[in-house]
Amino acid sequence: MSETKHTPGPWEASSVYLDNEPNRYYVHQAGWGGRNVADCGLAVGGEWDVNEANARLIASAPDLLKALQSFVDDVEAAYPHPEDLAEDSQHDCGWPDLFDTYQHARAAIAKATGAPTTSPAA
Repeated sequence: MSETKHTPGPWEASSVYLDNEPNRYYVHQAGWGGRNVADCGLAVGGEWDVNEANARLIASAPDLLKALQSFVDDVEAAYPHPEDLAEDSQHDCGWPDLFDTYQHARAAIAKATGAPTTSPAA
């Protein structure tokens, strides 16, 4: 896979409290002094639960990316020509949508890393 350009994980979602309620959620590198990654905004009108959910989703991004990269690597190791999976949807693996899942994983990785979307490796 390509070189990592984003802030390395793990990331954490944290909140700032005002008047005993969460007011702002942000995402940062885990540990003291970790780099800030995202500010999920002020909790306006009691929508702090939405901001918290957004912060948690963003904080999981490095783990999700790593999992997808591992999945793609495993598929490519098991099937040297992954595009053949499209022709034989079962391909003796018992996973009828393996090729579709593989393609979605590759597209998500490309979106996360800014890499161009390419066809599966031959």
